Amino acid sequence: MTKEFSRFIAPARAFPQEWRLLAGVFLIIFVYLLWVALSALLLWFSVGSEAISSEIAKIAKPKTPTSTLMLFSTFIGLGAGAWVAARVLHRRKGRTLFGRRRQLFTDFIVATLITGAILALFTFGFRPNFEFQTNLAPRIWLSFFPMAIACLIIQTGAEEVVFRGYFMQQLAARFKSPIIWFVLPSVVFGLLHYDPAAGSNIWIIIGATTIFGLMAADLTHQTGGLGAAWGLHFTNNLFAVTLVAMDGGITGLALYTTPFTAANASELFPLLLRDMAVLIAVWMVLRFTLKRRLQNEV
Repeated sequence: MTKEFSRFIAPARAFPQEWRLLAGVFLIIFVYLLWVALSALLLWFSVGSEAISSEIAKIAKPKTPTSTLMLFSTFIGLGAGAWVAARVLHRRKGRTLFGRRRQLFTDFIVATLITGAILALFTFGFRPNFEFQTNLAPRIWLSFFPMAIACLIIQTGAEEVVFRGYFMQQLAARFKSPIIWFVLPSVVFGLLHYDPAAGSNIWIIIGATTIFGLMAADLTHQTGGLGAAWGLHFTNNLFAVTLVAMDGGITGLALYTTPFTAANASELFPLLLRDMAVLIAVWMVLRFTLKRRLQNEV
């Protein structure tokens, strides 16, 4: 365990009991579902009882900018749930879920810039062997892009706060084994990306998402904060949601889409291998860069 990570989990050591963590899981789910219910109620008042079912179906499979933004706004409840759990059950301030404030911002910016540069190179410089399909008109895409950035910061931030913040901190405060506090949250993170629409590719996607979770966990362990993992996660999702989205998935904010869906095994598998190789390269560059910065601060 690095000294940075030991400092990161210090606030979680005061009340690390297993029952508090278990209660925290249920509290996070409750607050999330409460937020979703309130959002659905507001939508019902807005569109009326006759249209509510179709509007919810659009949000579940978002193919328009508005429905996609509404989907990502539900993650406010997820982040709020972790905040409430930390305050109520562990009697610590919600901001301790993030790590040191100045480092959070710096690591986020560094990770975003490095990840963005490498992903842009491999997305548009060394393009995959298929043609991107035009999705949104550039003018419409640009008009929604600032809101997409804001919603993706919320969505990825909420997931990082829950998995690399709350879960990782509380498990590390209670258990010594890295299998529990390092691996377990990443496995759960991967399993929650289960999507039946992926068909036979479902376990490949879960495996790739679990590996991504492990890389984010390692950056959190190395830096003692969420900034780097959040920047990596945000930029990855920014490319996957707003630039080239998987056809049949979340395409409402995408400039382009792939010519195949996640269920197409022959097309998806080599693309996933390529993307994971690029992300592993990104992770290695981030790890080296941030580690050197930490050494220079000593």
